[in-house]
Amino acid sequence: MTLKDLQLRLLGLAASELTQSELSAYFELKQLLPRPVGKERHAFESRFATFYGLNAAAVSVKFKQQYFEKLFDADPTAKAWPDYRTLLRELYVIPTRKKTKVFPASFVSKLVATRDESRPLYDRHVANFFGLAVPATGSTTYRSEIFVSHLESLRDRYIEWSNRELKSVLEDLRRRIPPLTDCHGVRLCDFLVWTVGRKKLSESAQ
Repeated sequence: MTLKDLQLRLLGLAASELTQSELSAYFELKQLLPRPVGKERHAFESRFATFYGLNAAAVSVKFKQQYFEKLFDADPTAKAWPDYRTLLRELYVIPTRKKTKVFPASFVSKLVATRDESRPLYDRHVANFFGLAVPATGSTTYRSEIFVSHLESLRDRYIEWSNRELKSVLEDLRRRIPPLTDCHGVRLCDFLVWTVGRKKLSESAQ
């Protein structure tokens, strides 16, 4: 069995394991996103910070403020969208609560993907599944270029798989979980990789 065959097998298993309740936070965020004022914005930011790990990462109040401003100000229809490099550079210089700097690759991917479902997420589950690590050292420019290259590769792969090898799997998933009906294939692939990692499905393939 090739690595690709194993990956597709695991994603198929993930599709059968994934439940609607496990995605409830995502669906709620999607509903709140178009209403970025008052209580709705506060609810969005609170749920987002919990669901996507901003709270667990101990980022500073200033980081959160800048992060959500950029998220709500983002324009997916702009010619230069998405500008990963600028987002990384501007957020990287904001210290955490521990006065350290953390390269915000995963958080930037989540910011962009929240505004555009055709853009992939990047987190530890993705890194482990595909072996796509972002260097822990090096200049911001160097690390950014590798990160962007990973995202471009992921997007191309997800689009190809959703149109070919995983097409029937994703169609079945959309029928089984109706809120996914209009969800982009890239996001569905994200959910499947997330499920493989979170439920440790790769261990069953050993």
